[in-house]
Amino acid sequence: MPQGTQSQSPALNTAVAAALLRESQLALHSKAQKASPSPPAEGGEGWGEEGHSSCGWPVRQQLDAPLPSPLPARSSRGEGVGAVANPAAPSVAQTSRQASVPQCAPLPAIGSPAKARILVVEDNPFFREGISRLINRQPDLCCCGESDSVALIPAIATREKPDLILLDVNLKDGESLQLIQPLLRSLPMTAILILSTSDEVHAAETALCAGALGYVVKHDSVAEILGAIRDVLRRKVFVSSALATRLAYKLIRS
Repeated sequence: MPQGTQSQSPALNTAVAAALLRESQLALHSKAQKASPSPPAEGGEGWGEEGHSSCGWPVRQQLDAPLPSPLPARSSRGEGVGAVANPAAPSVAQTSRQASVPQCAPLPAIGSPAKARILVVEDNPFFREGISRLINRQPDLCCCGESDSVALIPAIATREKPDLILLDVNLKDGESLQLIQPLLRSLPMTAILILSTSDEVHAAETALCAGALGYVVKHDSVAEILGAIRDVLRRKVFVSSALATRLAYKLIRS
């Protein structure tokens, strides 16, 4: 290839690239004019000659320019587009977010009846935990405290002031029947229900004579034990069906 041709190659390449760029710009300009519903006003921000706008931007740069900001929001009172929106009115996005948030459960109404408080006294930890969970599952009952010792019952009862004491007879440090009268003197509004393994008539008679309002046996059904708790809370005498007949027969004979 001649030397003069080699020296002119860079200039030729530059000219060809410029021509191609000009043709692409003109093509974009013609497409923009065809897509526009009406030609821009004279002296406005329309497209200028040679692929440039009247403000001097290249065609490609003007095509990539950011879109104008959206129109002001319409006010909640229905004024025109230019009216200032009510700042207190929630937006659609805020309304959607609020609708998707789960609502909390309503609080109990003021003055609604409170649950009856039960003090469970039992030295067997397995049985004590079971009866406490059973009580706490009831809509009208709750366990306010537990004890496994005769020595601790007076202090816990004075502190908690339960509506009912569910009292086992034989505890690890002695018999609890001796505490019935002192507890009723210090807590006259508290009822006592005996829960025992013994179904002997003599044990039930001793507890009832001391002031307890009920006597149930541990092998009674769950429904019977819960029924005994609710009856004693209403100040009704309840005796387990396992010994009610024998106790009544003894009282009649005496």
